[in-house]
Amino acid sequence: MFLNVLAYLNDEEELEFYEQARRVVKENGYLIVTHYNMLFDMFSLNKYTVKFFSGFLVSEQYREGIDGLITRFNIPKVIETYNIRENPLSYRYKLKGFGFEEIQQEFSNLHEAPPCLLGSEKIDKTFPDTLSFSEEERWKLFFTCSTFGSTSVRITT
Repeated sequence: MFLNVLAYLNDEEELEFYEQARRVVKENGYLIVTHYNMLFDMFSLNKYTVKFFSGFLVSEQYREGIDGLITRFNIPKVIETYNIRENPLSYRYKLKGFGFEEIQQEFSNLHEAPPCLLGSEKIDKTFPDTLSFSEEERWKLFFTCSTFGSTSVRITT
């Protein structure tokens, strides 16, 4: 089980992690990890939103104007601490490349509004429950939760 660690690795360290996980987890054994949710960047309405749209959704010819669409796009001004952000919609394909099959995802750190709207003094650090979301409402968690957990099983070879 690796919680809140992988986001701080560089690319080489991440590759080493998955290679070692493949080596030490027994066949049909479980790997449980948490990740910074890349899709949350769309919801944050800050520089990470600009970076997400420029990097993944907008054609190159339109990228230069993206930052002008978000008024306070430079917030937050802190140094980016998360090296690795994962897309919960495609993470299972990455795992498969390392010999694991994802069997469950859960989301945590639900934000009721984009962080820049709340301000640091209004952010509630007791994040609401996400497990009680109904199935038809769970899609919202992909965008409003900053963290997701993944349980996968090592594929028998």
